[in-house]
Amino acid sequence: AEQLLPLFHPQTLVLGFIPSDIKRTHYKVRTGVNKPFFQLSGDGELQAMNVPVPPTKPKKEDLGWFRSLFGRSFFVDWCMKHTGHYNWWNLGRWGSELVHRDGVEVSARLLHRIDVHCKEQAISLVVLIQYNKRHILNPDSKDMQLVRSLLEHDAVSALPVLDTFAPMQALTEEYGEQALAKLYDESHMSPDGNRYIAGLLAQHLASLKSKG
Repeated sequence: AEQLLPLFHPQTLVLGFIPSDIKRTHYKVRTGVNKPFFQLSGDGELQAMNVPVPPTKPKKEDLGWFRSLFGRSFFVDWCMKHTGHYNWWNLGRWGSELVHRDGVEVSARLLHRIDVHCKEQAISLVVLIQYNKRHILNPDSKDMQLVRSLLEHDAVSALPVLDTFAPMQALTEEYGEQALAKLYDESHMSPDGNRYIAGLLAQHLASLKSKG
């Protein structure tokens, strides 16, 4: 985003993230894949690490015999998706490498940094927070505690945030968990879910415009 802002100079930047993104800042390798990450240096400044990203060298042994044998089967893929084993089917046994646990602080500083860039270039910023089903149904989970800690951080508390938790929870309270079933496909939004979030975002942007 920092590199693209001066190229395209949008009127508004919508910066989306999910609770899991906070924990993902902890890793240099996630689900077997190398990734860039930020960490706090000795003087407390953000430091970009693992850049350029080393090539990932997966090993077929990590798949195990079952996925090696049935990995190309659409039928087995469908069965895994509908029997609660899809995360293992996609991610099981792929290693991750933890480098720190400063996800809230790193995330807060990154949000503050993009806010500074937007203000310098007269671009409106909207921080869009989205959730998956387990976050809506378990508001006291560790992921949700991280989100609350981030939103209460001094560097973030004044940022323009569109938090979709309250309307999603209201839907669940009014229509039950079946409402969420229509809005999600596994952990990700379904087309109906994306349409619903887009409607919330459109309303939010319209309200900002009306305020001048």
